[in-house]
Amino acid sequence: MNAKISEALELLARPDAALRTELDRLDRVTEGLKTVLRLQRDRGEVLAFAESSAILSVLLRRSAELGPADAAPARFEQAIAIAVNARTAVQDEVIRAGFSDMNTAAYSRLAHEGGLAALGWAERDQGARAPELLRQSVDLLERAVGGYEQLGRLEERQAAFEQYWRAQDLLARLAPDESPDQGSLGSTSA
Repeated sequence: MNAKISEALELLARPDAALRTELDRLDRVTEGLKTVLRLQRDRGEVLAFAESSAILSVLLRRSAELGPADAAPARFEQAIAIAVNARTAVQDEVIRAGFSDMNTAAYSRLAHEGGLAALGWAERDQGARAPELLRQSVDLLERAVGGYEQLGRLEERQAAFEQYWRAQDLLARLAPDESPDQGSLGSTSA
């Protein structure tokens, strides 16, 4: 395992209070992980790229949640973009090589991470962009739920399902005149 990935995982295992004291280190690891991503992408290592992208998305989301408020929107936006772009790379790999549980797991995790970043941003700053972020969160979390269900990962499916409904509920409160798209989960019970 790459040293930057190991360091990132070690940081992510820390509780919020401990991580708050190491935001500079978190930023350095984030930058180092971006270099790892570029190398993996350039070598065509799609699944490694997807896993590293998911870790980077979590790092950015956590630093947005814990760091200075003025830096949060850019970090949330990067977290979403990284997850969505890597998810697209996984989709392209599926088209090229076919479906596999590994591809489905990578796709689901990236959709989940992107959905969490969009939800986190909308919850933190419930301004004019929040409904758009919540619609994106709902879409991504719905995809994560479907992927986890296909894989039989019921705990992850349940977590994504609960976050999906949290995003739906917040969207209904922030934009009551919009009829939230219930999607295929509208009639699903947990």
